[in-house]
Amino acid sequence: MKQQLELLKEIESKLEELCKDKDLKDKRPLEVKEIKGLRMVVSSIIRRMAS
Repeated sequence: MKQQLELLKEIESKLEELCKDKDLKDKRPLEVKEIKGLRMVVSSIIRRMAS
């Protein structure tokens, strides 16, 4: 379980990096919004698994 939690945290971190990418924001704004939503889902899963 701890290994899965760490993997999810790594995924969340990578998604956050993608959201902040200026080039991606300029060229694919809708995809950036989807990535933000996906990061929120991953974050929610992490909170539920941690409790």
